[in-house]
Amino acid sequence: YVDLDPVVANMARAFDRIALRVVSRGRPELGVTMAEWILVAHEGEFSSELERQQLGKLLAPTHARLWTDQYSNIAGVLRP
Repeated sequence: YVDLDPVVANMARAFDRIALRVVSRGRPELGVTMAEWILVAHEGEFSSELERQQLGKLLAPTHARLWTDQYSNIAGVLRP
């Protein structure tokens, strides 16, 4: 219902990190459901390997204002 990709990507950039969207495939026969999550990490071999194997997508930071304890914009991240 909300798109937090740009929020997390901007926060990662603020701390000199990268953000990767990762999709974990489900295994219904084992009772494991699909999940989408964001990995925040230093840029390096691990994150490059995830991208190379198409297991993670690098999220690009935006020019949106950085969220803090004093500022957030929920209306700006609502999905249509």
